[in-house]
Amino acid sequence: MTRQMHGSAQAARGKHHETVSQPAAGVQVPSVAVRFGFKGADAPALLQQVGLRIPALPNQVTHWQADEPFGSGRCLRQGNTEFLMELDHASPPKLQGNDAFPRAWELIRSDHSVLLDGAQWPRELNQVCSFDFERLRDAPDMVVMTLMAGISVTVIREPQSGLNTSTGMALRLWCDAGFSTYLHDCLRSIGESR
Repeated sequence: MTRQMHGSAQAARGKHHETVSQPAAGVQVPSVAVRFGFKGADAPALLQQVGLRIPALPNQVTHWQADEPFGSGRCLRQGNTEFLMELDHASPPKLQGNDAFPRAWELIRSDHSVLLDGAQWPRELNQVCSFDFERLRDAPDMVVMTLMAGISVTVIREPQSGLNTSTGMALRLWCDAGFSTYLHDCLRSIGESR
């Protein structure tokens, strides 16, 4: 059986890019070619079979470089057996014979993604989140799942290479797409309070 690793609803959307009017300074809405997920006890083996490098430990991220089989992107391991993957430019891998992995379930991901660029963001996010994002300076592969301004978010440190960043540290975060406007309003308020 051959199946693409992302859901038909996701495939119908094409490029995954959210539109939010006038993001705050230092806030970008990144565009990715495809976002997909898998969960279950067989998910790690399934992803490795098609050549995707995955984090070895729970709550960590692996960043893929442009010269890897599917190009640049990222794989977040959320807990032991749930994975969020984004490919920046490539098509998703195809999986041959996935019936060999009966305990791996595909997840359609429609999260809203935001890139925060600038040395001030880890400190300023303390206004709306109890997690100290300065910790990501010493643990760059950590995946943080927390509440920000009352909504669930997932946050990682984004590598500086390949980004058009100003200075300091860039953070990439995801939230439910239904909260995107609220999140951008909160980030705008933080930026305006500088």
